[in-house]
Amino acid sequence: RQRQMCIRDSHQEWKQYLWIRDSGYCQWCGAQGTDPHHILFRSLGGKDDPWNGILLCRQCHDLAQGNKIARVQLWALLWKRGVLREEWVTEILPYVDGGLPELQQVAFMCR
Repeated sequence: RQRQMCIRDSHQEWKQYLWIRDSGYCQWCGAQGTDPHHILFRSLGGKDDPWNGILLCRQCHDLAQGNKIARVQLWALLWKRGVLREEWVTEILPYVDGGLPELQQVAFMCR
């Protein structure tokens, strides 16, 4: 029971971190942010790490959950904003098919 409480607290802190970092706005479309999103889904092993989260509105969250917005696009957006630390990129690259060149190219093309 106590372990579950710690996990829940950690998840709440992660959500709060995203809300503050992303200024309460959807990072994809700019609308009011409502849904903290795990870029690498928890079902695939994604954790409550700063590099694995982004604040989205409900509509964009549904698109991301349905893979209509690719993980690499969301990570590239965070990279372009300057919020991805260099050491976090190492964590991301195993999940980007084209590695660093793809991440750089997508970031260049990002809004």
